[in-house]
Amino acid sequence: LVVFIGVSLFAARFLRRDSSESILTLLAVLFLFGGFGAWRMDSALHSESVLRAYEGQEVMFEGNVVSEVEYRDVHAHVYIEPVGFPDAHERVRVTADRFLETFADISYGDVVSVTGILKLPEAFETDGGRTFDYPGYLKVRDVHYVMERPRIEKVQDGESSVMRFLFTQKHTFQSAIEDAILQPMA
Repeated sequence: LVVFIGVSLFAARFLRRDSSESILTLLAVLFLFGGFGAWRMDSALHSESVLRAYEGQEVMFEGNVVSEVEYRDVHAHVYIEPVGFPDAHERVRVTADRFLETFADISYGDVVSVTGILKLPEAFETDGGRTFDYPGYLKVRDVHYVMERPRIEKVQDGESSVMRFLFTQKHTFQSAIEDAILQPMA
């Protein structure tokens, strides 16, 4: 964003001169940044995963919780970024029983220990008969692997951060609303 604003200001200054040299300079700068962006995207899409060697095996690693815990009917999902692997920038989506006592204590920023089988996500067929590109869906979130029903332990509380504070405030607000509004009687 900063580069785009800088290029825009640069362009506005030179376009006022109304010279062909300034337009060529502007185009050269735009192509340079465009090429850099394309190279960066291509390298991110085709980079080899550090965790590939552990695919299909039971692994244990520590990682940082990099998302809010997502609760579903009977499961909970959390995204964990492993630590201790050189150049590992991908995330693992962990799915566990939402009623696990240890899962209730996990929040954004915590360090957790996870033991389970590391798997590649697979596409699946929906109820409507369409194939859902689950690997593509997760890749957008920088998730390359999944673990289902692993053993998970909280190792350390997360450090204070703005995101941690905001998630805490959100949960406090949601709890207050749930307490104030009665559930319909069934």
